[in-house]
Amino acid sequence: MGDRGNTPVDRDTDDVKFTCFAHTSIGCAGESHPLRMSDRRPFTDRRAELIAEHLRALGQPLRVKLVDRLANQPTTVQELVDSFGATQQNVSQHLGVLQRAGIVARHKEGTRVRYELVDPHVLPLLEQAEASLERQADELARAVDRSRPAGG
Repeated sequence: MGDRGNTPVDRDTDDVKFTCFAHTSIGCAGESHPLRMSDRRPFTDRRAELIAEHLRALGQPLRVKLVDRLANQPTTVQELVDSFGATQQNVSQHLGVLQRAGIVARHKEGTRVRYELVDPHVLPLLEQAEASLERQADELARAVDRSRPAGG
């Protein structure tokens, strides 16, 4: 989840253009796409509830790290425990949440259990969240710079 650009806005047409970070392996990384609010339908109560539930499954730092690691390759629980220095019970509990959300799948291999990422759509969500944080940090840094006295 590397460098991100700013989100340009076309002020003449009020079209918001966003830079596509989600499809880097498909080939549209960095392209701007127009997004008009009229192009998407409002969320129903049930749809909003399901989306919030899915996002809650990603709502813990260890789960974000697990998804990031599993994006590279299927991995055993023990390898994940060793990587993150967490207990086996803690890693297994978090993987269970991700599995119930349909984000990862579990495969038993003899006495080992291997997990793999089965919903790659969560990766663009994480990348967009990271880009949003970077944008906010940039804005904060600019605000701090503007508040400093000149020459000081």
